[in-house]
Formats: sequence, C-alpha cells, structure tokens
Amino acid sequence: PPGSARHCIAAKYESVGNSPTAFSSRVEGEVQVKDVKEFQERVGCAPERLPTLEPNAAWSEMMVKSQAGFQYRAWRHVLPYGGTEYLSTSTFEHCTVEEMCDFFNCDDTRASWDRLLYRHRVLERDERTGAEVVFWERALPVISNRDYVFSRRTWKERCKDGSDVYWAINKGCTHSQSPETPKVKRVDPYFSAWRMRAVPGRDGRLTSAECLLSHFEEQHVNQDVARFAVKCGMWGVVKNMDMGFRKYQRKIESRAAASAAAAAAAGASSNGGSSGAINGGSSPSGATNGDAGENDANKDGKGRGRLRRLCKIALGGALAVVGAKMVFGGAISVIGVLATIDPKARRGRGGST
Repeated sequence: PPGSARHCIAAKYESVGNSPTAFSSRVEGEVQVKDVKEFQERVGCAPERLPTLEPNAAWSEMMVKSQAGFQYRAWRHVLPYGGTEYLSTSTFEHCTVEEMCDFFNCDDTRASWDRLLYRHRVLERDERTGAEVVFWERALPVISNRDYVFSRRTWKERCKDGSDVYWAINKGCTHSQSPETPKVKRVDPYFSAWRMRAVPGRDGRLTSAECLLSHFEEQHVNQDVARFAVKCGMWGVVKNMDMGFRKYQRKIESRAAASAAAAAAAGASSNGGSSGAINGGSSPSGATNGDAGENDANKDGKGRGRLRRLCKIALGGALAVVGAKMVFGGAISVIGVLATIDPKARRGRGGST
C-alpha cells in the first residue's frame, strides 16, 4: 500500500512519466516533463559537483551538521537580481526513499509538524499523471502571511543498478479560481525541486535515503533580511521536521503491524473451523472471521469474546515487537525564509508587510 517501506503513491504513475501534465483551462504555467528533464541535467552530478552557475557566481557553504542517524549540508548563491537559491542534502539512516517521497508529498502530514503552514488545499488533480495544483498560506515569522499557488508532480526513475530515484518538481503557476488578494502577498516566482534516492548506510547496504533539494522563492521582502532569517532558523526547522518524519514512520510501522496481526488472527480463526476449537467448543454457531477481529463492542457471545481477547493479545505482541525494533530515521530537506520566532501568535493576520 502507499506509504509502506517499498511502495509509494508516485510509483503508480511510472508508466506515464513522459505524458504531459493536463489540467483544466483555469491553470497556466503548470509543471511539465521538460522541467524535470532540466532539473535532472542540472543536478545529475551533485553533490559531488555542484550545479553550474552564471559567470562570476559561486556557491557558498552555509552549514554542515550531523546528529545520530542524520547528516545535513547546505549551500546558497545570490542570483543576478539579488534573490537567493538554496541547495541542500539530507541523508537519513534506516529510511527508505519511498517513505521519504510520500512524507514530502502529503500536506496533511506536513501540517502536523510544519508550524508555518497555516492553510492548504488541492485545487485540481490530473488523475492520469498524479500531478496537482495546490494552494498554501504560510504564517511566516516577522513578516505578514504569504500564499502560494503551485503545481507539483513526482516522477519515478529506474536506474541501471536496479535502484529507484524519485524526482519531485514544485513550480509556481496560476489558477483562475485562486487569484491574488490585496491582503496576502503571493510568493512568485516559486520553484522547489527534489531528487530522492537510496544511498549506502553504515552497513554498506542501501539502508539510508538522501534528498537533494534546490529551492528558490520570492517573498517580496528585503533579501538581506531573508538570508539572515534562513541562516538563523534553518537547523531548528530541519530538526523539527526530523521529529515529524519519525512520527510518520512509526505510524506506518504500527499500521503495518496491525494489518499483519489482523491477517494472522483471521487465518487462525478460519483454519479448520478454529472458531469452535479456539474457544473450547463454546463459540456460538455461525461465528465468522469478522466476528473474531473487529467491532468488539457490537458483538455478543462468550466464545467470540474469548477469541477477541486472543486477537488483542496477538496484536499487542506484534506492536510491541515493532516498537522495540523501531530505528532512528527520518527524511527531510527543505529551505524557506525562517526564523526562531514562533509564528503561531500571528497566524491568520493579513497585511502587506
């Protein structure tokens, strides 16, 4: 299922990777196949060799950080007009690239750990390619809220060595039903692209995942202030998202354990009429597998009650094993104009600062 260790939502669209993105006539400037092709060409040798820049420009290293199970590195360069492009790599041990891909592409999950995300909704979907047009409003520190309208699409690439690489492009666009408003400034232009791949862990196997991010957004604020805010707040936000990912990862593991336990219990109850055997012959006739595993409060019968208790014991044991085996991991890499000031106090404010 989507979100599991070896499958993710983007994988189902692999066969239509070369198909154009198609939305209604209300959308203009949406992400297309050429955008991912250009990004692949630009970062193909990164991070060993950073992307080529315009003449007289250079990447400046911002930070190199690490903690248990996690390594982070970030660069930036100033664009000719004065804005800033950021590049970063985040490498997480005990993490699959599929988990990383689903984590980044789920706004409901993001809202649980990203304090800056004030509102979000999907405006349109392309059912054929999986692409979406998305609206965000973010409650940014110091300055007033900003909103975004962008299209996003993720591609899966099968490499010669058999590994999978996921490429995600988020690109600003317009949607006629979500125009700019006087109260909230729109981030435009906006471009955020990720390359997500499995990399060798400490054991030499592909047990870690790396995300390389190229990010640029124009928030219409003084560029020196924006760069200072990013430098001050980047590491704190990265660690906060790491916590969010680990919570997401635990949720996936728990859900998988619950499904496995339920399947095992159902199999045991249906093995040679085990409903009566497990309950010592006291189960009422007509007991079914569903009686054994679901809706305890709505079922009667002494025999079925005993079977439910056995199922609970099996489920509890499976969850305990999974909890004991949980490993430190995460999968994050994102840059934005951030600061250490808590934005919660100013959520929902308008203005044009």
